[in-house]
Amino acid sequence: MHLLLAFFFCYATSHAQNLSGFTLLNAVTNVEIAPLKNGDVINLAATGNLLNVRANPSSSNVKRVVFALEGQESFRTETRAPYTLAGDTDQGHYDWTPSIGSHTEGHSL
Repeated sequence: MHLLLAFFFCYATSHAQNLSGFTLLNAVTNVEIAPLKNGDVINLAATGNLLNVRANPSSSNVKRVVFALEGQESFRTETRAPYTLAGDTDQGHYDWTPSIGSHTEGHSL
């Protein structure tokens, strides 16, 4: 059985050019799985379900990323790199287990 979810990204500010994109992470191993693009479908049977998403700044001017998820406009605010949806520590990434289905994720800077 394949457990699938799809990501759709929206940018809440005109500063979207300050991010080069997003990366899907394995929160257990802290390894990058793949870049995330609008409309990507993730097979949780292949990736596992303990994930995180990192926003990738394209400049050092980024000082804050506010993640929105499923209509929660301030799901998480990160004020230092790496800017991750579920957060992180010096030892690694916290995990986030997405529900099956489509997800809309956004950010503001």
